[in-house]
Formats: sequence, C-alpha cells, structure tokens
Amino acid sequence: HVRASRKNANSLGELIALCSSDEPRVALAAVQSCRALFEGWSRSGDLVVLREGAEGDAPEPTALYRRWLSGKYAIWLNALGVLVARHEGMGVRLPALDTLLEMAKMEGTALVREGDAPTATLAKAEGALGIACSSLAACVECEPVLLAHLKKGFLLQFADVSYYVTQHITRLAERLAARNRCTPQKCARLLDLLILLRPPAEDFDPAAARFLALPPPAAADEGAAAA
Repeated sequence: HVRASRKNANSLGELIALCSSDEPRVALAAVQSCRALFEGWSRSGDLVVLREGAEGDAPEPTALYRRWLSGKYAIWLNALGVLVARHEGMGVRLPALDTLLEMAKMEGTALVREGDAPTATLAKAEGALGIACSSLAACVECEPVLLAHLKKGFLLQFADVSYYVTQHITRLAERLAARNRCTPQKCARLLDLLILLRPPAEDFDPAAARFLALPPPAAADEGAAAA
C-alpha cells in the first residue's frame, strides 16, 4: 500500500513508528516491512544519497520527494539503532542489527549518489554502518551473539568496511573522552568491536584487497578508459 503511490508514502511515518512498538512481533514485522520498502526505493532510484547542501539534477517535485524519503530513511536507521542498543528481546535486536548491516551494504553498492564519493556513506556517523557501530557500543551488555553476527557476516571481509569501522570506533572513543564518560563498561564495548578487526598477519598485495564501495581495479580502469 505504501509503495503503490507516492501519495500513500505518508503512511511510512506510521510504519517507522511501529518499529518501536513494545510488542516484539509488531516491531519485528515493521522492521522487515520498512526494510523491503527502502530496498525497493533504492532499486527504483527514489532513495538517493545527497551530499549536504546538494540539490541534485531531478525536477523540483522529484527532488523534494527524494529529500523527504531520505529524511524518513534516516529516522528509520536511528530507530534500528535504538532497537539494537536497548530492546529487551534478542528476537528483535538481532534482526535490527542484520538490517543495519544490509543497509550498509546497500548504501555502499546500490544507492544513487549525487555529489558524494562511493565510500561517503560508510564514513558517515549517521549512515547505517556508523549507527550499527554506535548502537553496539551503546549496549549495556553486548551479547556475544550480536558480535558474532557482525564478525561472521560478509561486511568485515571488505577492506574499506573494516577501515571505516575502525574510524567509527575512534570517533566514539574520542566522543566519550571529550564528555569524560569513559567508564570501564563503555570502553569494554569499544574493545569488543575493535577485537573483531584483525589486521593482516603479513604483507599482502593491495590489488588483491576486496572493497565494498569501490569497483575492482580492472573495472575502474575500464571505466576510466571508456570516459
């Protein structure tokens, strides 16, 4: 119903609000529904990453709609982060984390960007990857199953993702230090995340490294030649 028409997209706000429902089944269903919607909008080109201040080349009504949709997407990502950090049920927390990681993949590979580099969304604190790191760091107790899900997932195999996870951890540590809130518990959460990142044991060929948001070197060279 929401995707049937742009006029019906106003119902999206109500659906996002249901992600915070006290009823786990309702929250989970809303998370899954929103995920399907935003993935669809990504494929259709309606969900666009705009650099701050950029207007893009779309006609005004389309540009306004895309900016509105981008704002709803940001609100939903924040709601997912709250679920990961604070929800009592692992049946909601784990799917919320999985959704954030899938959205990070989508942001790095599928979203149309107007005025930003491919890696820009991975670097943003308000992007899906940044919110995933922040929410795990904010957990009172970061259950092993959440860390295992991040570690066993495919994202950390990409060099650019691992790099930006390190950057997000550094950002969070600096923020805690600036606010004088580096409690042992909060520091432990950051260490939990940092331990997931294993640097290479020996020198490796940079050309063989895998990247999520950048094309393989051969593809990039072909693209430059075509241009």
